Amino acid sequence: MDVGGSPHAANALAPRLRDRGRRLDPVGAGEAAAEAGVFAHKEAEVVAENIAHDIEGQAQLARFDGHGECFIEIGGGKAGFGGGDFYAEPNPAVTLRQPSWRWHLGKVWVEKSWLYTKL
Repeated sequence: MDVGGSPHAANALAPRLRDRGRRLDPVGAGEAAAEAGVFAHKEAEVVAENIAHDIEGQAQLARFDGHGECFIEIGGGKAGFGGGDFYAEPNPAVTLRQPSWRWHLGKVWVEKSWLYTKL
């Protein structure tokens, strides 16, 4: 694998960076995974940390633990909220909050604050 012009063994970035169609698998599960933006963001941090460890010759590798949270937009000015360990075995350990206009406003605030800091 060539990362930024520097040769790296694919297994040195473990959990392996498996090509799963369009995304990486930093969990190493090889199974279907949650695809909300929060997971992509957290998984990218794990991949970046492992690339840095590989460049520095460190054996300690990070793993994405499956914890996350996301808003669930249902329309009509309402949203729910879910959070927990989406990769818990044998089943995900996720708490879902009842949809309401308050969760919708929270979702809008998070989106706007995230965009504001990125622009």
